Amino acid sequence: MRIEILNPYIINQIAAGEVIENPSSVVKELLENSFDAGATDIDLVIKEGGKKLIYLRDNGCGISKQDLPLAIKRHATSKIKTLNDLKNVKSLGFRGEALASIALASKFEIMSKVSSEITGWKIVSDNNISENILYPCAHTLGTTVIVRDLYFNMPVRRKFLCNTYIEHKRILDVITSLILYRLNVNFTYKNNDKLVWSISAAYDSQDSILRIGKILGEKFIDHAYNVDTSNGHSLRLHGWISTPDYTRNKADLQFLYVNGRIIRDKIMSHAIHQSYADVILKQRHPIVILNLEIDPSLIDVNVHPTKSEVRFYDSKLIHDFIVYALTHVLSTKKIKNHVISYDKINAINYNINQKSTSTLDTSIHNKMEKFCKIANSQQYYKYSAIPWRCQDMDFGQAITQIHNTYIISQNKIGLIIIDAHAAHERIIYERLKKLYYSSKIIKQTLLVPVKILLNSNEINCIADNKSIFEKLGFIINIVSNSAILINAIPNLLNNIDIETLMKEISAEILEFDNFDGILNQINNKILATIACHSSVRANRKLSNNEINSLLRDLEKTDRNYQCCHGRPTWIQFTIDDLAKLFHRQ
Repeated sequence: MRIEILNPYIINQIAAGEVIENPSSVVKELLENSFDAGATDIDLVIKEGGKKLIYLRDNGCGISKQDLPLAIKRHATSKIKTLNDLKNVKSLGFRGEALASIALASKFEIMSKVSSEITGWKIVSDNNISENILYPCAHTLGTTVIVRDLYFNMPVRRKFLCNTYIEHKRILDVITSLILYRLNVNFTYKNNDKLVWSISAAYDSQDSILRIGKILGEKFIDHAYNVDTSNGHSLRLHGWISTPDYTRNKADLQFLYVNGRIIRDKIMSHAIHQSYADVILKQRHPIVILNLEIDPSLIDVNVHPTKSEVRFYDSKLIHDFIVYALTHVLSTKKIKNHVISYDKINAINYNINQKSTSTLDTSIHNKMEKFCKIANSQQYYKYSAIPWRCQDMDFGQAITQIHNTYIISQNKIGLIIIDAHAAHERIIYERLKKLYYSSKIIKQTLLVPVKILLNSNEINCIADNKSIFEKLGFIINIVSNSAILINAIPNLLNNIDIETLMKEISAEILEFDNFDGILNQINNKILATIACHSSVRANRKLSNNEINSLLRDLEKTDRNYQCCHGRPTWIQFTIDDLAKLFHRQ
């Protein structure tokens, strides 16, 4: 069979198929063009999941009469001119294929006007069969794109489009991901003539989180931590992450951006997973909206036809920076719903966000104002409008321990219930981390070495990672193919089942082939395992001195609101909460 060069029409159709996978791809490309044009007002209309109509109008800088015919030609772009420009891309679009591909795959119109021209200009595409003709038209500053009957001339492509509901869901996902970052844009969206969103631009942090609440649900407002961390020169990470107790069973609400470009990236996703590893339940995923600002010369954005992926030149630097930024936030913030009921949080936030309290019931307003004054005067919280959080928690003095598991304590604002095992687990874990990473774990020599029988895989695992076990505080001698002797253990460990602990640590290492792999993939999981085994067990009666010592230690511990496995360590009931339970309010 002879090799022949494809004709231009077939080449263009192949290219169009790569760039325009479905209606949501069209919406993404058009919105990104509007953002690049500096638009602050965008109107989007969709019909039949984008298969019948996609209409977008913006107030961006527009396209001149001279450039409009070029805008729908392949590899025509205003974003790059030299190879150096390609290495420092700052715009969302740059490949010069989007409008050409859309025009080829639909009945296409584009109208635009720039400030220097009296009238607007319009092109109706004839699918690249002949030269497109310019028409004058009435148009305000900006651009309008109309895409009708997508894939009408590509029956194979059209056959593989999904039903209207699914295609609309894809479009909604794309819109959500883009307008969550571009918060300074007024945006309206209609689907089948029904208004879905009319969202005003946000210009400060309070307006921004309220706008995000409209998109992701207002409950997110009450569970959002702000992130803004910089390494001082080439990296900055900013956005919002959810509290560890507000998670989902899948990672569908994780919005990641690099220099404002929505992307899918395994390195960033893994860093998020690692940051939450010891404060979140297994198989749960936080909600995140994070933008990584990076010197454009340190990334390659030209690695995917739809620009949905980037390549970092130093991926380890990026990974470690994100882990540092998120773990810092998670370790210094406390979970607010352990402290105060949601109805009061919402009332307080509503009070703050409104310029007046005329729409609030006067009695509720007075109660909220009184509560705020009490909380602030007693310094149990560092107060901020959004969200409400506690920082320096006073666990008071213990009253009793019930069922040899839960500690009941009274502080100035009410009653606290503490899970003794979960609390002690967090205390030990944080201590172990500090000691381990500073190589200061103290060993305790056993008067009588402990002999443990293990299988061959476990024996080999311990032999291959003996130096790591020593850093953890264990001195181990392998005495046969099926047995080891434990001569020393970490000083923090008391009354533990050493055999079970060694088997679990070996299992963690074997799961990821080597210890370094564990550190890279499941941050501090081995230390969490050790902490769990060394903490006080449920059903163990503690003395009053032990209980109050635990409470004082818990007050000084980072992330004291959850154990290593994501379970709560304590719950606070305020006096008002108790009064409400007994109908005193």
